[in-house]
Amino acid sequence: MRKQTLSMAYVAIFTLCAFTVQAQEKKIFAGGGVAYATDLNNIGFFAKGLYQFTPQWEAEGSFTYFLKKNYVNWSALDFNAHYLFYKKEKIAAYGLAGLDILFWKIKFDTDEYGVWGDALNTSSSNIGLNLGTGMRYQLSDKIYLNPELKYTVGNASYLSISVGLLYNF
Repeated sequence: MRKQTLSMAYVAIFTLCAFTVQAQEKKIFAGGGVAYATDLNNIGFFAKGLYQFTPQWEAEGSFTYFLKKNYVNWSALDFNAHYLFYKKEKIAAYGLAGLDILFWKIKFDTDEYGVWGDALNTSSSNIGLNLGTGMRYQLSDKIYLNPELKYTVGNASYLSISVGLLYNF
């Protein structure tokens, strides 16, 4: 009985140590920033989350809200994979590829356009593919500068130039 209890304790300690080492290797980042979309000709603000599941591969999800311009609201939901091709002390550079879902909504002011304003309102979405590159520069123990350049290919193609800050949990 005592050997069995001791064996179970060793297994529990070994498992705990393995999960602790694994948790230290996993990195979670979250942050936000500002973006400019060329063909939309507009500035937006984004929030993103990033999970590093191997030393070279990361998964990212982000949402960008572009400011209303000419009665049109744009927003983008992105799901990207990052491959880190350069990593040194404070700098990590990556290529990215992924999926973009671009939402748009046209809403006319009924005071300005009367009854026709509501009739002309519409919304839709487009799906595109993201290709780009970016980097993270470590500013402190937990804060990273994150510039990124990506091109979205689809019905509403555009180049997005962004810069933001990421917090490492």
